[in-house]
Amino acid sequence: ERLALAAVAHTLRPGKDWARPSEILETLANAGDTRIQQTTLVEALDKLVAQEVLAVATEGALRYRFQLEVLRLWIEANKSVTALVERNQ
Repeated sequence: ERLALAAVAHTLRPGKDWARPSEILETLANAGDTRIQQTTLVEALDKLVAQEVLAVATEGALRYRFQLEVLRLWIEANKSVTALVERNQ
């Protein structure tokens, strides 16, 4: 879940409020994680939605965003996706 959360934070940027699972997977792949499957990622993201850390779009394509932008900014500034990928391998 930490890796998924960091990947969402690094996928989103000013003017981009929502991230699709494919975009999050691309962020992970760019950081060196090509093993995670979309179903595994979506399960982790859905757990974060249940914990009210992330929100999921109620209309259109499957998309996620942070409930609190300040949390996204902190994670983006302090957590490296590459470091988390290396730790998980």
